[in-house]
Amino acid sequence: MGHTYRPTIGNLCPDFLSLENNHFVATNSWGWEFMTFLTNCTCLRVLAIDHNMFGGRLPSSVANLTAQLQVLYVGFNEISGNIPSGIGNLVGLNQLQLSNNRFTGILSDSIGRLNAMQILGFENNLLTGFLPSSLGNMTQLLSLYTNNNMFEGPLPASIGRLQEITAANFSSNKFTGSLPIEIFTLSSLTIFLDLSANYFVGPLPSEVSSLTKLAYLNISKNNLSGPLPDALSNCQSLIDLRLDSNSFNGSIPASINKIRGLILLNLTKNTLSGEIPKEIGLISGMQELYLSHNNFSGHIPESFENMSSLYKLELSFNQLDGEVPTHGVFSNMTRFSLDGNLGLCGGVSEIHLPTCLQKSMGHSKGKLHLILK
Repeated sequence: MGHTYRPTIGNLCPDFLSLENNHFVATNSWGWEFMTFLTNCTCLRVLAIDHNMFGGRLPSSVANLTAQLQVLYVGFNEISGNIPSGIGNLVGLNQLQLSNNRFTGILSDSIGRLNAMQILGFENNLLTGFLPSSLGNMTQLLSLYTNNNMFEGPLPASIGRLQEITAANFSSNKFTGSLPIEIFTLSSLTIFLDLSANYFVGPLPSEVSSLTKLAYLNISKNNLSGPLPDALSNCQSLIDLRLDSNSFNGSIPASINKIRGLILLNLTKNTLSGEIPKEIGLISGMQELYLSHNNFSGHIPESFENMSSLYKLELSFNQLDGEVPTHGVFSNMTRFSLDGNLGLCGGVSEIHLPTCLQKSMGHSKGKLHLILK
């Protein structure tokens, strides 16, 4: 049950006002009246009302708070309706959190007036329309969270002006068009770039090679196609790379082993083909490797046996053949999957594959054949 409080709390005029992590309720103009009182507080620098049960519309009076306000947290409430366009008046803001509410409508172009912004989050709402190109005016922005809304259309090329940004999440929206080259030129990205679960089409641009300091890259669950660019090997800080559930084709570039710190690689559900490069086995710290549901052929690379950190390997539903190794990850059937590769034989007894028969042919290397039981 929510707490009641006197909206005249705004008369206190503190520098720092935190009402977060309570059960405060506001559903009408009376409940939000404290915001109007706070507009008289010229010394207010931080206002945090997140993690409560504030509902209804965020009052337009929020736009009349002091331009000296630096931090505004209203996330994790039940606020609905549009984000007031006047919020662009708060030009002193460097942190704005609107996430985890029920905001609807478009994001006003006036948001671009907040050019001192460093951390901006409006994820987990019901926002629609295009992302305004004015976001590119926030040249001091470090973190941007737009995920889990209903944004559509292309990502604005102006994002390429965010030369300080370290983390950006655009996942789980309805973005369309090609991946903007501009976002891949942001060498400042060091933490993560998430473009997953949208409707992007076309290739992965070779400009991805500029992301030399990035740790996490997720472009899964889109409609991307074409070959994987050899330029991926320049992303030598990656520890987590997810390109699954697209339509990438061609072979895996052997140069991928240059990403020495890679811990997770997911290429599941594409149309990749050719042999799995043995060079992947040289990535000694790899822990999870997902290659299922592609068109890979040939043998399982023996180098995979030597990947001492590998504890999850999925190779199911390809066209692999030959003998299944028995050491390393292949010694424990709970750590790998091979279903749907009809040409495989051998391996540990628990996986019940046919025994391999090796026939010598003169002095040449023998071929492996199946003995069907």
